Order: sequence, then C-alpha cells, then structure tokens
Amino acid sequence: MSKQSCRRKNKFPLPKLPMLARVEVIRSMELAERLKLSLTSDRMRFYVKEAKTTFRLPEITVENGFARVKTEKDNFEVFCDTDGFKINKKRLYLISNSLVSNISYLLHHIQKTFSTGYFTFTLQKNIPKVLIKEIHSDPVLMKWSLFIVKNQKVNTEDLNLIMEKTDKNKTISFINTELPPFFRHKNVFKFGVMDYEDARWVHLEDLISIRHTTNILLGTNYLTSVDVTYFLQYWFRADEDMFLWMDLHLNPDVQLDKVLAGKVVLEHVNQNHAVFFTLSTSSSGNRKYPLLGMELYSENMRLTAWGADEPFTPDHERVEQFGKEYDILVLLERKRQLEACLAWYNFGKESMYSELAFIDQRLKSMNVRYINGVATITHD
Repeated sequence: MSKQSCRRKNKFPLPKLPMLARVEVIRSMELAERLKLSLTSDRMRFYVKEAKTTFRLPEITVENGFARVKTEKDNFEVFCDTDGFKINKKRLYLISNSLVSNISYLLHHIQKTFSTGYFTFTLQKNIPKVLIKEIHSDPVLMKWSLFIVKNQKVNTEDLNLIMEKTDKNKTISFINTELPPFFRHKNVFKFGVMDYEDARWVHLEDLISIRHTTNILLGTNYLTSVDVTYFLQYWFRADEDMFLWMDLHLNPDVQLDKVLAGKVVLEHVNQNHAVFFTLSTSSSGNRKYPLLGMELYSENMRLTAWGADEPFTPDHERVEQFGKEYDILVLLERKRQLEACLAWYNFGKESMYSELAFIDQRLKSMNVRYINGVATITHD
C-alpha cells in the first residue's frame, strides 16, 4: 500500500516537549487535527494515543459510492471513496482503490489511536451490490454494533451474512427497505434490537421463538388476528422472558378485549391514553419481567415487559416515578381468587370477607378505581 501525505514541515517542536505539555497541546486540538496528526507517522500516532482522547461512537454512512465517517457530537467528518480518504475535504491518503479497504483502514486506525467503542454502519442510496458481502468479509468492519439499511432492496444472500453476526449487543434496522418475502433464518430475532419495517416474511413460528431480546419493531406484515392472539397468549404463559418492548403493526380485525378476556387486567390511563397490564401466568419463576403491558395506537400495538419492582412510566423510561402496578395486579388476582372461593364454599367466609375488605382498602389507597368493571388507575 502506498501513502500520499499532504504534510507541511512541522515547525512546532512537539516531540521535544515534556510528556505532560505534549499531552495538553494535543488535547487542545480539534478532533480532525488530532486524527491528521496521528496519520503522519507511527510516532505521532503514539503521541495522540498518549493523550487518551475520546472518539465518540464513529458513525459510518455509505451512499452513492462514497462513505462518510463522523461522530455524534464532534464537528468532524472524514470522506472515503475508492481514491482514499480526506479530512475536512482535503485529501490526505490513498490506501487502496477499494472503498471497503479504505473505510476499514481508517476505522482500524481510529480504534488503535483513540478511546472508542462501538461503531455504526448505515447503507443508503445506490450502494454497490457486493458491499454487504465485502463488509462482512472484513475483520474490522464486521464488528459493527448498529447496522442500518435504508431505501434498498436486500437479497437473501446479503441478509444471511448479516444474520450470521447475531449478538444480543447488536442492533439491526431495515428502514424503507424491501426484504425477500420468503426469507427464513434462525437468527432473525436473536439480536438485541431489531427494526423490520418490512415484516411480510415474518411467521407465527418466528414470533414464538423470541427469547431475551430488548426491542423489536415489526412493520407491514401478513399476521392474522388468529396469529396475533396466539402469540399474545403464548407471551403470557412463556417460561422465559421474550422481549422488553415490541411495536407490532396490526391488521384491523385484532381486538384486544378478546385477547384479555378472563385475565386479571389493570388499565392505566395517562392523558386519555390507556395501557392494559396483566401478569405472566408462567409458574417457572424464570421471568425477570412478569408485568406485561399492552397499548393500541394508530394501527399498531405496543407490548412491554417490566420487572416486579420496576413501575411503568408513561414515557417508557425505565425509572421509578409512581405506584407499583405489579403489586396492584397481585392484589387484584388475590381478590378474584377470594371472590371465586366465596361463590363455591360455605366455610371460612368471615375471614375471606375480612381479607377482601383489606384488599379493597389497599386498592383504594393506591388510587385504583373501577370504570366499566375494569380496575383503573389514572396518572394526570
């Protein structure tokens, strides 16, 4: 590999400075200047690394035959193409005539020089057909944490390459991207976060295979009301946690009241928006998040799972703000059991009535009201 450098003779005696002074000088530089300095020689790269500066979450975007590498907060961009790469629109190096090789070289240099962790990849607008294959053949680039594909049509071969990189710490997102209608893979729901706007290929069997993921978004799909009802019933009784959050585009014939029929339900109303809670019916003891929430909005259903000591919040932030819905549902379940016992047994009624009165008092103190026969709490 050849390097072409637009170096100017360095008049500032950086190597002659004491280490602490040298570190302060480098830390005073803009990120782009630090990167350019580190690329001039191995010695300068060592000096920049010595300064222990941070390169915040590199974001790589590929479109129209070139790549843009930037950070979320720093005013910084590097452009890569088949001629090399340039910083602040000034070309510095020719590493190879391969776009992927140039991106990989730059990213590897950043990772060796700066304090950085994960990086994200976004593919959009006229990407080369072999790009996904080349990325997943590169030992540096295949270690992405977030992989986004926008405005594309992805084939089965490329999807298989992406799916083989499954990791609970990784996120994949397909936005306005058409996926093969008959696509099948064992790893489609084994990432940490998944966003499939085109979910027409998703089957009921895929949904019930989900285990221990974080967030899932499923857009347009061919799931029927029977499929969705079965999936929800399976979610209620599953012996393991399936996900923390899911957005599911619904067909109009799905009726939540029929899904929840016969279950103990708590309706949480917040600014005229309702979330229905119930408890997992699993007896395995393996579910860390047994409080299950369901809400309908527009043409979607949002499903959430919460810990027994983790109260629900209207903005879906997992922090404590008010009363514990789990405790309320436990009381409601016990209330239903007592009422059933009173209907069937003639002995012990006095103690059951006493316990019911205690439960009703507890529910009242937790601001639980009954509206149209449904236990409800309101948060204004």
